[in-house]
Amino acid sequence: LPVFDDPAPPWVLAGGFFDRPRFPHNSAIPYATTSSVLMMRSCFEGRAVPFDPEFGLSGGSDTHLFAELRDAGHTMAWSDRAIVYEAIPASRVDASWLIRREYRRGQTVSRSLRRRDPRRARLVRRAVRGALESLAGCVGVVVGLVGGKHRRTLGMQRVALGAGMITGLLDRRYDEYRTIHGR
Repeated sequence: LPVFDDPAPPWVLAGGFFDRPRFPHNSAIPYATTSSVLMMRSCFEGRAVPFDPEFGLSGGSDTHLFAELRDAGHTMAWSDRAIVYEAIPASRVDASWLIRREYRRGQTVSRSLRRRDPRRARLVRRAVRGALESLAGCVGVVVGLVGGKHRRTLGMQRVALGAGMITGLLDRRYDEYRTIHGR
């Protein structure tokens, strides 16, 4: 759950930019992050290192690891009793950071897919999906002209996500963690 260093502006709360999905306790989930995870040692057998260093400064090594584990048949389950609080520094409560974050997320999912399953048809489908995501984002930006800053930002995030999905297929990388936020 987000804990803001400074009170979040109303547009940030309205957009739910730092809200994370929650699931029923003990339900299977399609992905995980390393914000709070308990893993079996067997998940790491045969791995020199758990996290791919190619995702070092760009972020997304957890996304890639969990996708590889899912592809290998491992399952992930949600515990709604293990609440984690995430400190949100004031420098991240900014539309441009939120948009860049989605761009990086798009790159991460495509870079990971390219490493795990480089079949041409799969990559073409991802490129089409990225283009459609950006197009839908453009519609969202237009709607946001009357719907407020949170709607414009949500639209721009979708544009950025789609662009990131396409550039990630080309193995482009935005190094989000070159900048340190917070304490």
